[in-house]
Amino acid sequence: MTGQAFTIQCGSIGKIFANDPLENKEVELWVGPLKGDGMDAELRYTEGGDPFPMAGMKLMRVAE
Repeated sequence: MTGQAFTIQCGSIGKIFANDPLENKEVELWVGPLKGDGMDAELRYTEGGDPFPMAGMKLMRVAE
């Protein structure tokens, strides 16, 4: 992901899926710029070397 607009530091979280090998990990949520009614985002592992993506998501604005 390039051109993130926001970085949200989440701190330490536990397992994010059943067979996750790490009991705890430091992560950040990288949110891209607004594109129409949505934004791309990534959950990034931030311990050790360079942050790397663990999951990708699309955030959408929904009218009620």
